[in-house]
Amino acid sequence: MEMKRNRIKKKRINSKRLIFAFICMAFSGCLLQAQVLIGSTQPPKDFSVLEISTDDATGGLRLPQLSTAQRATLNLGVSPQLAKGLVIYNVEKDSVQFWNNAKWVNLNSSSGAQPVILFSPPTLNVTASAGAGNSTAQNASCTTGGNYMYTIVSGGSYCSLQAALSPSGQFQLNFSTNNSGKKRAVLVQVTDPCGGSAYFAATQLP
Repeated sequence: MEMKRNRIKKKRINSKRLIFAFICMAFSGCLLQAQVLIGSTQPPKDFSVLEISTDDATGGLRLPQLSTAQRATLNLGVSPQLAKGLVIYNVEKDSVQFWNNAKWVNLNSSSGAQPVILFSPPTLNVTASAGAGNSTAQNASCTTGGNYMYTIVSGGSYCSLQAALSPSGQFQLNFSTNNSGKKRAVLVQVTDPCGGSAYFAATQLP
């Protein structure tokens, strides 16, 4: 009788193990399906969640085609952080655009031209005494509404930057008196509302 009970107990344990193994296999299958490759019978690369291959057919990826008005109906203001990285093609701007958690940024243009920020004047040269110099940054190809942003990359110990948050692109550099006997240099990074960046150089004589 005792041996019979042991056999029944072992069968129950083995059954539980089989069920557990089946669940693990099913779960592993679900994980494998989380990686998807379209257009090929080959498995996707380990680093890819989604791959599109041209092994079986030649073609491209076509993004959602939206006008600016249609884009506004997405109502990203409710949860802007969750929408970060959302990508569309704006048919009015002829440009791929992505949401950067604050605004829509043009990724490219129909002309294929890279964003260029021009400065007027292109550089500043100020005297050794404490003084200030003004310049204006403009990217004519950027039509996205927003403000220019400024960051002093080097030279912040003897120069400060003053700029109003506006689309005008105007900024001012304020230098302390130069008693070092050497020429000072300041490098400013300017970012336009479309996300393009350029560098502006200013010098102060000894």
